[in-house]
Amino acid sequence: MSDVKNKDKDAAAESEEEIAGRSRRMVDGLNAMAGAGIPLGEAVPHPEGMADFSRWLSLMVRKAERGKVELVMRTRPEMSNPTGLLHGGVQAAVLDSTIGVTCATLGYRGFPITISLVCNFLGKIPIGEEVLAAGEVMREGTSIIHAHARLLDAGGRIVAEGEANLLKTTYVPTYVNFADGPGEAGKEKP
Repeated sequence: MSDVKNKDKDAAAESEEEIAGRSRRMVDGLNAMAGAGIPLGEAVPHPEGMADFSRWLSLMVRKAERGKVELVMRTRPEMSNPTGLLHGGVQAAVLDSTIGVTCATLGYRGFPITISLVCNFLGKIPIGEEVLAAGEVMREGTSIIHAHARLLDAGGRIVAEGEANLLKTTYVPTYVNFADGPGEAGKEKP
């Protein structure tokens, strides 16, 4: 029990100034990726033999600000369900990934891990179409972040929406090193 309290104290020890600075750097980095046309999964190196799921999704940043992001993705044949439409599991993955990127803009050192995700499927997306995923943080609590995301078709209609709760952890992901410089990323697991 005391280890948990110590970890919480370490996470809380980070100053608002440090968090705000990291948030600015994360947002600047995401917007630079948007300008350079770099997909999310290509931006951060992973341990040898590992690949980020975002690489497969091929999500591209359109724009980012603290607590809000817009991502785009071109749907591909391997993302289809038997009817030739975008599979609901892929839609859920895009919503979850969008929420994760949105939470990364907050600037916390620890990785926010999804502990609940609710998705509503409201329409359909044909394969080959580009989709827009928009995420927004609704509430930042002491240990839980609540965020929403929407998936829109080329006509701007909402096709799916989701909301998630994410637990702030002390695990430092690799992308934080890019915002902070060399450090202790990956030392502690969520």
